[in-house]
Amino acid sequence: MRLQDNPSMDSPKLQLEYSNGRVVTTIESNVVDAINSATVEIAGSGKGISDAPITLIVRKRGVPDLTLIDLLGIMRVPVQGQPVDINDQVAKIIKEYIAPKESIILDVLSATVDFPTCESIHMSQQVDHTRERTLAMVTKVDKAPKGLLEKVTMDDVHTGLGYVCVHNRIGDETYD
Repeated sequence: MRLQDNPSMDSPKLQLEYSNGRVVTTIESNVVDAINSATVEIAGSGKGISDAPITLIVRKRGVPDLTLIDLLGIMRVPVQGQPVDINDQVAKIIKEYIAPKESIILDVLSATVDFPTCESIHMSQQVDHTRERTLAMVTKVDKAPKGLLEKVTMDDVHTGLGYVCVHNRIGDETYD
């Protein structure tokens, strides 16, 4: 998603770019359908993947000029219909996007796992040797074992930009 400040626009202008320059202008309520259609066109309707990007461009007054890239999740075992080297294909795509020095890497980690064993940490350390541009987001903190605070403050994996812990609402919990 590419956010672009446009001082002359009160309401957002949304465009989807994919497949060698194809541009589809859409409205906010149709974004999900437009992305799903583009995904089927690029990767098929099965469980295939593609390294071809789909870019949602949002132009509006007051938004920061910022590009966010949501990468595939790391896959270990191919499911029916996927190539046997799906893990290698996904790793190649991820490394291609996190390699540029101007990228900030957001490692999403479950609080319930041992951080040093996470593949995303391993990948980010391969391209961010100084750990200056890696930020860890810890999810499922409500399911975390005792000692999460120590695990995060000890920072065994040296994330550089630190940790953000996220607690999602459960059931009837309120934001309060």
